[in-house]
Amino acid sequence: MRRLGGSGTAFDRRFFSFLENARRRIPVGTGAVVLRPAYGDIHLFLASYTLAPLPVYVGPFSDRWVLPDDWLIAAYDEEPTYGSGRVFARLPEGALLAPPQR
Repeated sequence: MRRLGGSGTAFDRRFFSFLENARRRIPVGTGAVVLRPAYGDIHLFLASYTLAPLPVYVGPFSDRWVLPDDWLIAAYDEEPTYGSGRVFARLPEGALLAPPQR
């Protein structure tokens, strides 16, 4: 069991809650998760640890990206309004989105 609910996540408890909710909803076999919006290294480290072994990117999303079909976009603290395709799951702090169709 993960034990990061203490002071190690105090810098942004809502982000940690989002990661935990996303981790529980991401299906086995998903290739990677992209997190947005951009934050500092501390957010990247927390996301990498919480979502391991999935590759993690913390930064802005670009519609020019060509993502594999088995990736999910974890949109933190925002409504999915860009051309991202379908909403895979709504979370209290954001949403998991399917990649844009090619």
